[in-house]
Amino acid sequence: MRLGQQAAPGIGRFRVTPADAALDPPYAGFWIRVAAYLVDILVLFVFSSVYMFIGLVAIDLFGGDPVRGPERGILQIVLTALCASYFAIFHSSSWQATVGKKCFGLYVARRDGSQAGLVRCVMRYFATGVSTLTLGIGYLAVAFTAEKTAFHDMLAGTRVYRGIPGE
Repeated sequence: MRLGQQAAPGIGRFRVTPADAALDPPYAGFWIRVAAYLVDILVLFVFSSVYMFIGLVAIDLFGGDPVRGPERGILQIVLTALCASYFAIFHSSSWQATVGKKCFGLYVARRDGSQAGLVRCVMRYFATGVSTLTLGIGYLAVAFTAEKTAFHDMLAGTRVYRGIPGE
């Protein structure tokens, strides 16, 4: 029996078994995804602040110019790569979620429900640029699509679900 089918004719209640829930895991909506993202931003803010402080002090100690020197640009490029890695590695891990998504019981998976690999999660991260370049319309698509999919999810073939991966 699929989720949403009546358990027996004439009975007004729906019966949902764990097997049914696995067939149709609930999609994560717009606001819970925003909340999870805000937690991720907080985590990345703390990490990047410590990273930049240590990096700029090191540049200064070794005689570089921490304000205008090329070393600062290198620090920022590395920081961008680390932030991209945060999303891609966590989404492709056994958690299938970043710290923020984990806090709210969300996870990222392929459209068929299977775990997304690292390459797909890297694609998903860079596809967020499309959601951003459309002045946020790509993110708002979550509120208006049946599977609550942002543009970057559509491009990467992923979905964000509520629940625990594999259950």
